[in-house]
Amino acid sequence: MVSEPEKTSEAITEAAKAADERRHRGVVGRVQRWQVLAAAVGFPVWWMLGGQREALSFAVGAIASIGSFGLLDRFSAAVTGGRVSGAGVAASALRILLVGGLLFVIMANYSLHPFAAGTGLLITVAAITIEALVGSLLCMNLG
Repeated sequence: MVSEPEKTSEAITEAAKAADERRHRGVVGRVQRWQVLAAAVGFPVWWMLGGQREALSFAVGAIASIGSFGLLDRFSAAVTGGRVSGAGVAASALRILLVGGLLFVIMANYSLHPFAAGTGLLITVAAITIEALVGSLLCMNLG
């Protein structure tokens, strides 16, 4: 039989896990919105700076970056949820390799501008950085 303090402790632990999950989902959603915003701003900037080839190169990099973030988020959810199998890890690694391989083939065959594509690949890094800075500024203002 489980004692009353143990039930309370388990309930608190479950509530904390649920709160962490809601917070994580909120951060992931905001990072995804920052990614879309950065891509929407970057595309016309690259078009004005270099033309169609550079803008499309940026878009290819941005799409690969956003897709990779989605795969990484699903993989981290599987790891933290405790439902990781060897096959799941292998499948995630193969997906990431596939994205990288496809990007390489696209860049080689369609002569994409490497700097523009690299800038697009950094969309996720920029989005995470912006989210961290905004979160820090909000904490400083609230604290």
